[in-house]
Amino acid sequence: MFSEDVLDAGYNTELIDVGDNVSVVARVNKYHEAEQLPLDQVRDQIRTTLEQRKTREALSERADAIIADLESGQSPEGIGEWSSYEGLARNASEAGPAILQQVFSLPRPADGARFGKAVMANSAAVIALDEVTDGQVSEDGTELNQLREFLASLEGQREYAAYQQFLRNRAEVERP
Repeated sequence: MFSEDVLDAGYNTELIDVGDNVSVVARVNKYHEAEQLPLDQVRDQIRTTLEQRKTREALSERADAIIADLESGQSPEGIGEWSSYEGLARNASEAGPAILQQVFSLPRPADGARFGKAVMANSAAVIALDEVTDGQVSEDGTELNQLREFLASLEGQREYAAYQQFLRNRAEVERP
């Protein structure tokens, strides 16, 4: 986008591959030089950004302190409000996506609970994982059959791509 041909001469960019068999071409319609905005214009944005950063840092520090207390043996009942969940799947909506992501990234508890934290914009959650229940897979279930079909299709695509590469490597091309 910032090459001389595109920016000054008005040419299109080269083909840009953005993935999944999608490519784009761009042309600069209007260009504005980078400029520093006056402080009066951005003061509120800066204040909001700094307040949010400090809030997240304070929440993270408080969550770390609670985790340290819990790991030293303090009872969770004396530390704030707790919600208990049992049998949550990865796509459950009860606990929120940030909390579920952290829960499923914690190591499996061996003896005692494993602790973690999830810090969001204006809140933090301390997570105590005390048990992991393995999921049940039905051998005749539709999900398992769909997964098998998907993996077979993926393997077929890889084999086909490898065969194409093999043919390209062995091909002899002569140019007049």
